Amino acid sequence: MEFKGFKNFIEEYQKVPVSIYSEPEISQPLVTVCVLTYNHEKYISKCLDSILEQQTDFDFEIQIGEDASTDQTRKICKEYADKYPQKIKLLLHSRENNISVLGEPSGRFNFSYNLLSATGKYIAVCEGDDFWEDPHKLQKQIDVLENHPECSMCFTAAHIYYFEKDGKTIRKSDVLKPEKRPGNRIYTVYDAIRPAGGFMTSATMIFRSEYVQELPDWYFEAIVGDTPLMLYLGTKGDYYYLDEITAAYRAGTEGSWTARMTYQKRKKIVAGYIQILEDFNTYTNKAYSAKVSRKIVKLKLGLLRSTIKYYLRPLRNIKLIDRIAVYFGN
Repeated sequence: MEFKGFKNFIEEYQKVPVSIYSEPEISQPLVTVCVLTYNHEKYISKCLDSILEQQTDFDFEIQIGEDASTDQTRKICKEYADKYPQKIKLLLHSRENNISVLGEPSGRFNFSYNLLSATGKYIAVCEGDDFWEDPHKLQKQIDVLENHPECSMCFTAAHIYYFEKDGKTIRKSDVLKPEKRPGNRIYTVYDAIRPAGGFMTSATMIFRSEYVQELPDWYFEAIVGDTPLMLYLGTKGDYYYLDEITAAYRAGTEGSWTARMTYQKRKKIVAGYIQILEDFNTYTNKAYSAKVSRKIVKLKLGLLRSTIKYYLRPLRNIKLIDRIAVYFGN
């Protein structure tokens, strides 16, 4: 498969030039923090404040990709760019460049443009409705990568917060980490082959920017950006897991897939994840074929369970069927 650098990506996908609202005067930041935002007016300030609070002994820039929001997100981003001109690069996108996924608008152009135009040696990611909880997050993870050249990425544990509709009140929370046992460790791409994510959150990812100029074709039109990126980076080096909670992922925010999930959409998403695994299998010359096949089977079984639940639901008003459904966890 051919690779797309920034120039090739622009030629293929950009219809309207991206506008640069502001650009910091950092000649060569060690880290570019890529922030992707669309209709995040309730959350973007928290996200940007958590990044600006980072304490480091190196220069970093914040590169915001604002995807032509219909709320006040763009206005808020401009205010931050005006207030912190030494730190923030603000990219104003047009929806005409949008790459559709599952027949719906997506943030893929925004995400890809941000990654491919980053100037730092390392790239960190934080979507506009997520935020960082540790002010030393960047420093800790960069120290790891500087001391572990065999690793392409460093990631950490994260909180998952389920908020009420106000976006501020936490309804419940959980911790996402690759496994329950404590301690730092190194994982390989084999460990990351899972049916539908769940290995790491994008808000904890920091990786070497040199590799994103070689992103394969199948990354650009995958249903999600973080899973194929994670798998691809795993072919370039190992993952260093830092067993600390440094970031927070908001689940079920307005406009997110988790907030708009339907049975029909679930079917498309499962098909999309299967496609990611098949493309990855081809890309690696079937080096992980056995595990990929097992995960595809698991995805199909999960969809079968959802299908049964979907078609049984109209029968739940029949007492006996309802009892059977409850017994089997449906």
